[in-house]
Amino acid sequence: MNVEQVLQTIQDEKISFIDFWFVDIFGELHNVGMPSYAIDNNSFVNGLEKLDASSIVGFKSVNNSDMILMPDPNSFKILPHDYDPG
Repeated sequence: MNVEQVLQTIQDEKISFIDFWFVDIFGELHNVGMPSYAIDNNSFVNGLEKLDASSIVGFKSVNNSDMILMPDPNSFKILPHDYDPG
């Protein structure tokens, strides 16, 4: 799926909230969520300045913790409402 298809799907399916999932250097699953209105083409080009990496073991220290999360449109999936990742 490309960026345009992802954005169109979000609109067509009336998706209101997006979870971005990623793993740390130990393979542990993490996520950052945001409202879908905050996602646009620029989000896929320049990334999301939403990740405070100081809370993730092995990433960054508190004084240098801001990271950019780069969404991958090819990994976009709509999960069922009762989805339990754990």
